[in-house]
Amino acid sequence: MTARTTSFQATPLTRVKHVFYSFLAFFAMIMTVTFFSGCGSEQSEYEQGTASLENGDYSAAFKHFTRGADSDAKAKLMLSLCYRTGIGVVEDVGKADQLLEEAAVAGDEYALCCYAFDFLTQDEEEKGMRYLKRSVDKGCILAQMIYAVFSLADDRAGDALKYYEIVADQPLTDRKTPFDYIPELTEEFSEEIFESLSFGDMTLNLKLENPSITNISIVVSQISLGMLYAAGEDTFGIKRDEAKAKEWIKRAEKNGFAKADEFLKKLGVD
Repeated sequence: MTARTTSFQATPLTRVKHVFYSFLAFFAMIMTVTFFSGCGSEQSEYEQGTASLENGDYSAAFKHFTRGADSDAKAKLMLSLCYRTGIGVVEDVGKADQLLEEAAVAGDEYALCCYAFDFLTQDEEEKGMRYLKRSVDKGCILAQMIYAVFSLADDRAGDALKYYEIVADQPLTDRKTPFDYIPELTEEFSEEIFESLSFGDMTLNLKLENPSITNISIVVSQISLGMLYAAGEDTFGIKRDEAKAKEWIKRAEKNGFAKADEFLKKLGVD
């Protein structure tokens, strides 16, 4: 039998082309899988809800948070805030409190902070501090600043310095907390903080590019450290240190504290 022959001969050039086209086919397959995998991934209900809030579509936001609440503690916290402030739904404080407790029990750091603050403002400090410390340990910057405030009030200056410094050392960020999606809460928080830190007839004047709750907490902690180090042992039991006081106030100035020099004069720091 005569062996069958073919006119095709695999020259070096055709082998190179074969390898090249095989690579293109493999690359196309990978890109196709990646593309369709990406198309299949969707934003979470929390992310869609916060996007709706930013677009002013409160009804859609409420629906997203409602759908996400069963599986996502952060969506449940947002649903609680909707009921508390009447966003997309009729206000219902009882429902808001129930959802907040469930989100806190589930371990969301911001829910824990908010839940703790409710107890702290109702003179249930022991219970409030317990929940607040859980939020602190999870890295919630707002909780860490509040913990510093209450530590100072309880004559625990060492803890106050520790947590003020943890917060004050953080860089400003564009990242939003759940509270930042509801302007009323941010404004209320800012007013309370600024009022508590007024110095005589001078009030704070922060000019932050992004006045989020996290960024306000950072700058306020820097100012608070300046006040603590300037006050001296007679007030807080912390050794007076003008250099540290000036350092923290100047760091706050870089972050938007417009009255830093005036504040230092009030503190008696050159």
